[in-house]
Amino acid sequence: MFDQRPDHGEPVLTRPRRPARRSPDRLRRLALWVVRQFGAFLILAILLVCMSFANRSVERIGDNIQIALPLAGLGCAVAEGRGVQYFGRFILMEFAIHGSKAGLGKAPLNQRPNGGDKGFPSGHMTASAFGATALVQGCLAANKTAQAAVVISAGFVGTSRVEAGAHTIWQVVAGAALGWMLQIASLAAFDRAFRRLWLGAAAAVSTVRRAVVSRLPTRSGDRSGAAQTFGLGVAVAVALAAGLAVQSLSDTPQEVTKLAEQSHTAR
Repeated sequence: MFDQRPDHGEPVLTRPRRPARRSPDRLRRLALWVVRQFGAFLILAILLVCMSFANRSVERIGDNIQIALPLAGLGCAVAEGRGVQYFGRFILMEFAIHGSKAGLGKAPLNQRPNGGDKGFPSGHMTASAFGATALVQGCLAANKTAQAAVVISAGFVGTSRVEAGAHTIWQVVAGAALGWMLQIASLAAFDRAFRRLWLGAAAAVSTVRRAVVSRLPTRSGDRSGAAQTFGLGVAVAVALAAGLAVQSLSDTPQEVTKLAEQSHTAR
């Protein structure tokens, strides 16, 4: 692109200006506007997707909704700038669920109607109530129709668990109360501590990423893509590690029981 100098009028070669990228704040505001304007349609679309992958099974529909509601709540929290807080409280919720199930052991309150144990509280209902409360209090605060759809969806999850014999009504009610309380409770100290932990982990990952990417035999223009790939790999690794940790926490009592029975049989 050529430009004219004001003094001599000689053409000067200048670089074309790159279009300005949208800042994260603008993207968040755009996402909030879309959800607030079309929240009912978005919730309906989510429910239709959950039903389409359930093969007309009430239990499977409930299983899908208990995943969709927390994910939608996370998206809402990220759009509002509360993503780290939401994620921290979700982890706290998982430890509360599995800690209660493991701690109660063979107590009658922890027994499922289908004969299993580890039923108090209902994890499906807790996750659904957790995500539904985040949506109702956040992005959908001004959309009564979408709020009603979210609350009914969360209630459907609890009903599906009772109908399937996986939980009693009291286990479902306890799960709903736990998910609701973890959203509305004032956990300022926990939120601050988790945010410090999150920022520290993010800084450590950023340092490692820069060190790894700087040593890759790629051109400078390709390093941004390599950095994104590295970041995605770290995110997947963290998610797998968290899932394995929660699974090991829930499986530990069963393993201890099996070892004790084997030891008793040997004696």
